[in-house]
Amino acid sequence: CRADLKTDGGCTWCASLQPHYTPSQCMSKANAKMLPPGIFDCGSHTKQVSADDPCKTAHKSQVECRADLKTDGGCTWCASLQPHYTPSQCMSKANAKMLPPGIFDCGSHTKQVSADDPCKTAHKSQV
Repeated sequence: CRADLKTDGGCTWCASLQPHYTPSQCMSKANAKMLPPGIFDCGSHTKQVSADDPCKTAHKSQVECRADLKTDGGCTWCASLQPHYTPSQCMSKANAKMLPPGIFDCGSHTKQVSADDPCKTAHKSQV
């Protein structure tokens, strides 16, 4: 995986931080940036979601969240698709784009990770 510098701009190994729920995998560097930092560690290709999101701090309800169009460029409600592991939450639109689509549904602000990642298809090991 890491030796492949050509496929889709290069590949990187994304170690699962929750291996009981999702396996570690080889991903293109572009897709690695869209994986959640709390679920995967893709090294320097892991994008960081701000821990102190002003929308998350300001709003606990979906109604309040969606009504806020000003805080940090506007807020959006991100429904948890795995409520046993992580709660639904209000996030800034910028941070919502960095949350994983398999874990959260932030409506039109959800960024889609390509299901047919060429690095994931080509490589099954870290080396």
